Amino acid sequence: MKKIFAIFIVAFFALSFSAPNAEAADWGKILGDVFGSGGSSGGSSTKVGRLAGKVTDKTGAPLEGILVTYSLNGGGQNSVKTNSNGNYVLNVYRSGSCQIIISGETWRTQIHDTSGFNENNVWNFTMRHNYMTGKVTDRNGVPLQGVKFVFEQDGSASGVQEVYTDANGNYKYVIPKSGAKYWITISKDGYQLQRHHFNLLDEEIWNITMYQ
Repeated sequence: MKKIFAIFIVAFFALSFSAPNAEAADWGKILGDVFGSGGSSGGSSTKVGRLAGKVTDKTGAPLEGILVTYSLNGGGQNSVKTNSNGNYVLNVYRSGSCQIIISGETWRTQIHDTSGFNENNVWNFTMRHNYMTGKVTDRNGVPLQGVKFVFEQDGSASGVQEVYTDANGNYKYVIPKSGAKYWITISKDGYQLQRHHFNLLDEEIWNITMYQ
């Protein structure tokens, strides 16, 4: 009997670690079914719940292909991408500290901490792009190409980042940390240098006029 028990335990842990990307399984219930109610500590603390919701942009338009990840502190995670309607569904443990991470290319990653869920949960998210944009013109409104922007975040060791305006005078800067304060230096040969210091926000539009 002891030999059979040992073989079962080894097989159980082998299965547990061979499928790290599988949907969350109710192992407490499985052990309870095998050993009986007296042999399992699972109970309600290991029951699996359902997390569903919708991901949109700030206008309310649904976002397809956004990755929604359930990450259990201490190991294990489950991920799914939103469908064409911006909807997602995930299996989650109803107890245990975890994070819900919302991410997508060109979008600001969101991380939400929680200590557990109900049986059925609805979490909706609004995403913002992780960059700012704008246009540079001269005093007559003519777009200026090749204007140099230098961004340096206060207190950051990441150094400086440079971007340039295109043929239409437009620029785009991916903000490392939204809401932080930055020094911005704007320059072009034949025009007065400008230097600004303020907080940068996702999806901010900042247009500049340069003077000779």
